[in-house]
Amino acid sequence: MRWAEQGRSGTVVMLAVAGTLLYAASRTAAAALAGRGGPARPGWRAVGHWLPIAVTAFVAALREQPDVAVALTFATSVGCLSFILGVLTYLSPMEQLPASRRGWPFVLPAALLALIAGFSGHVTWVHATAMLLLGAALVSVWRDPALREAVVPAPVAGTPPAETQSPSILTTGWLRTADLVLALALAAVGGWYAVDGVVRAAGSANLFPPSTLTVVILSPLVTLPMLNPTPPEAPKADAGSAVSILVAVVLLNLCLLLPSLSLLWHAKTALAGPAGAGAPATTQVSATAPIPPVSLGAMFENSKPLPFPLPNWRVDAVVLTVLGFVMIPVSLGRWELRRAEAAGLVLGYAVYLVLVAFASIRP
Repeated sequence: MRWAEQGRSGTVVMLAVAGTLLYAASRTAAAALAGRGGPARPGWRAVGHWLPIAVTAFVAALREQPDVAVALTFATSVGCLSFILGVLTYLSPMEQLPASRRGWPFVLPAALLALIAGFSGHVTWVHATAMLLLGAALVSVWRDPALREAVVPAPVAGTPPAETQSPSILTTGWLRTADLVLALALAAVGGWYAVDGVVRAAGSANLFPPSTLTVVILSPLVTLPMLNPTPPEAPKADAGSAVSILVAVVLLNLCLLLPSLSLLWHAKTALAGPAGAGAPATTQVSATAPIPPVSLGAMFENSKPLPFPLPNWRVDAVVLTVLGFVMIPVSLGRWELRRAEAAGLVLGYAVYLVLVAFASIRP
């Protein structure tokens, strides 16, 4: 009993360390990619907050935990558009729609592609290609110069000419690169501890699978930095850019991370060979016998699609589709997210956690 208690305490400490490292990685990457010039450039700031999610998901896939990777992708997306969005809009209601709202309706087709993929129980390379194509179409919307918020401040009287500022600009560039490398390192270590902690917790409790604990424990830890997605010096009333950051994180999850995980799993299982893909080895090959070459066609046949856990399809994909529908009237200005709607989003997130736990409880 004492050994079990020590094991549980060690798991809690491991998850706490993972949460701290992932929080630091998210804040550091967001500041490195978007700078500290205010709430502008929500796309780059979203990439910074998304990097720890992506690194943790890739760590889970490489550690033979594809269910954890998929669950983290969907759980963080639902958390962004329900709990995080609800808290932010409750504390600071959106007074003006940003120009980047044109990308908000893309959540619905991205969620529908994931919902369609769930019917087969896998995310195949066909589904991955469709998601990547949707992401490519979305890039043109976010990169439209007419839709960008201004990111260049007005010149101030007495500012030195641009040629005299070049050394400081180069220094700032190196510092941002160093911050980004540090953030990736923190995310890698934090992701490793997070996946290890979730797997250990599932093994010790033997009640929920690791994917469910990922939704309940790991997802809130990763999305915690997005409770304040804009820098501290940004105007508090500018909630529109914060919503754009949350939407961008969701679209990065669905249109880049999920298809990348699918292609990675295809490659990983193809390189594992027939025995690693689940086919038993029926013949023994001597150590001196030459190894026959494996053709690309054989590797393609040996590859396996990324598993799509049934609870994540039944609950996460459906909830995300509903949230995608909600974002359409919000982006058009037909529905304002006031405090009542914000409280409903937070309450809906609590119901979502209960549904995930109920759908995946072990008999």
